[in-house]
Amino acid sequence: MRKARKVLEDIAGSCDNKSLMKCIHLFISESVQFENEISAQMNSFNCMQFHKHIPQNVKKSNKTFMPDNIEHVCSYLEENYINSHRRLLKDKYLNNSLKSLINNQLRSFLSSITQMRLLNEVEPDISVHPALH
Repeated sequence: MRKARKVLEDIAGSCDNKSLMKCIHLFISESVQFENEISAQMNSFNCMQFHKHIPQNVKKSNKTFMPDNIEHVCSYLEENYINSHRRLLKDKYLNNSLKSLINNQLRSFLSSITQMRLLNEVEPDISVHPALH
């Protein structure tokens, strides 16, 4: 997830679409908070020795990801954040409290992605509104 967040930071830094850039920054902020929560809970339960058992994403790509719309960003988020959280939930070494936290984060990420998609659908077309020219 940290690697995916770094990619998102690069995308936001080079994005011309202000709505998309704001959505990405909000998601990044949420992601950092969630990473810190997971890390803190793992540390408090002394779970760090189990980190090696967390399944890793086997498929790695060297191509640069630069989306041109919100839907591409949402697909990227699903591939990296949603799938990572689902893999974590399958980890038999994590306790129920940590799995509950991860499940809550998963729901929050899914909600954020849905909101981004809705934003994409309702963005006003200023060419239709003469007063906005």
